[in-house]
Amino acid sequence: MDFGKKWIARAVTQEIKDRSFKIMTYYLKYYYRLFICLGMLNFLLGSGNATELRQYEEVFIDVPQKHKMADSDPHAFMGKMPQDDIHSNLNLGDKDLQAQLNQSVAPGALNWVTPNNWLEKKETSGMRLASFMNKDTAYPIETTIVSLAGKAGGVSANVTRWMQQIKLAVPSMEELENFVNQQEKLKTQTGADVILIDLTKWQKETEAQAPSMIAAIIEKEDSQIFVKMTGSRESVIKNKDSLRSLVLSIQEAGSQK
Repeated sequence: MDFGKKWIARAVTQEIKDRSFKIMTYYLKYYYRLFICLGMLNFLLGSGNATELRQYEEVFIDVPQKHKMADSDPHAFMGKMPQDDIHSNLNLGDKDLQAQLNQSVAPGALNWVTPNNWLEKKETSGMRLASFMNKDTAYPIETTIVSLAGKAGGVSANVTRWMQQIKLAVPSMEELENFVNQQEKLKTQTGADVILIDLTKWQKETEAQAPSMIAAIIEKEDSQIFVKMTGSRESVIKNKDSLRSLVLSIQEAGSQK
């Protein structure tokens, strides 16, 4: 009799264990499937906002020029060169600032002799006194003359600005001063001191088509005259002698020397 009771007790206990295990397994499977479903739902709902296709339109602004050139004209690209004279990166739309810049233009007329292979455009407004283009369409350049009162920032400051205009890495102050000291020194017909800054010497010889510049600074007692020639590296090198002759011929109107 005791044996029968023990057997029944063990059977009932085992049945309870089996059913408990089945119930636990059922709920584990249920919560696992629920977790998977919730995860997929969250992914689907979240991915709809995570990535958004955006479209951008690149805008090119064509700055109006007084002299519009045909695209076939080899000088046409000169409009894209850094021809902002001495003052770069300034907001020239500011009327007060523009008035200050206009006041910095040195008074007094200048005379010069245009090189035989160049064409001159007389400037009637703005800071430029004159602009020049060369006749050789294989090596197009543009040259400008600007006269400013005072020292206009000094030689090193202007050279730094010109380097930035043609995308050259600006060297240390010591290297810059050494470069400036090595530049050609001249005198005009009236005895004014000139320094000829040749930025082609800071560029690699292989960069024949890279934008470049040679600029002259003519020192006067109360003003400076800037003569800037821009074009590709090989073009400004080809026209360096013509630039030099123009610079040396510049003098104040009425000078007899």
